[in-house]
Amino acid sequence: ITKRKRKIFHDSSNASSRAIPAPTIEFASFCLSNCLKLLEDYETQILEIEDDDWKNVQYNICNPSFNMTPNSLNKLFASAYLNSSFVALELGDYINALKFSKSLSKCQNIPISYLYLGRMYAGKALVHMNDLTGGYKQFNLEND
Repeated sequence: ITKRKRKIFHDSSNASSRAIPAPTIEFASFCLSNCLKLLEDYETQILEIEDDDWKNVQYNICNPSFNMTPNSLNKLFASAYLNSSFVALELGDYINALKFSKSLSKCQNIPISYLYLGRMYAGKALVHMNDLTGGYKQFNLEND
């Protein structure tokens, strides 16, 4: 019986290789941009689908999972926009953070917590871009 040495990685950046990138905020940005690109490619096709046709397998864009519904797809868009806004803020890309937050606000039937976080991210982006008035309006929830 041979004994194998166990290698323990204390830092996740040491455990990465070229095949498996380290879980950094830059990698998150790359993954989210891929997600949004794939969703936007399907967006025009999705808007043309009638409600009854969602049950057909040919309209399922997430094989091998269950068929998507318009509501679940809308939540997927909202999640991608919300996470993209957060990642853009963390990277200091305030223009894109604001753009993603505004795209999030156009989504329908999403949890109120998504809308709240989207407004907070938009407000933070505006403050960082020296638009204090716009940031204040985003932070002031009494405007609704």
